[in-house]
Amino acid sequence: MNSDFNIKNYDNLKKREILQSLFDSSFTKAEKNSLRMHYQALRNLELEGDFSFEPDTFSVSLLVESITNACDIFCIDYNKNFIFCGDDTCTIKGNQRLITKAILCLLSNGFIYGRGSLITTNAFSKNGFIHIEIQSAGALSPDFSFKDGLTFVKRVCKAHHGHFFIKTSNMCTSAIMLIPETSTFKEGAPTPDIFDLLSDRLSPVYVEFFGQK
Repeated sequence: MNSDFNIKNYDNLKKREILQSLFDSSFTKAEKNSLRMHYQALRNLELEGDFSFEPDTFSVSLLVESITNACDIFCIDYNKNFIFCGDDTCTIKGNQRLITKAILCLLSNGFIYGRGSLITTNAFSKNGFIHIEIQSAGALSPDFSFKDGLTFVKRVCKAHHGHFFIKTSNMCTSAIMLIPETSTFKEGAPTPDIFDLLSDRLSPVYVEFFGQK
């Protein structure tokens, strides 16, 4: 299996193509150990990627609500409920793909490690920052194979000049992303297809929801 990873001389695009092919093969054959190993390699490759970007201004509350609703539909057979509690129209300037993946990472942690059946999300503006909050009963630990899951979220927040922290109590855990807000919304800014993002094979949600059946 070590020969699978003799790809150091390739650029990142070629590495991703090779690792994705290995991951797909493991997924098709239901080889769980290989699946997790290739998944880990893909996630590590993504962590090594360039976090610079040309920012878009978009409604983060609509993004969080759409992701939450999509997760709730996907989890209908898992006795887990995802509910969006926000009602503000919050806009930020940033990279929708990175922010979406960070939110998915936190939601997957809540799905995997939360003791209760309810996971709530919220997005609101306070003191010049947009707060993106995921709350779950239980501990929000790194996802099942990606030990730096929360490190990834921290890097996304840092790339947006924001912060990330976790609040815990006896009843629940809240993971909170703070992103500086912007006052203008660019009409026609591209909105990602949430169901396409959730079917991204790099997403911990995809692997955990569909890869372990």
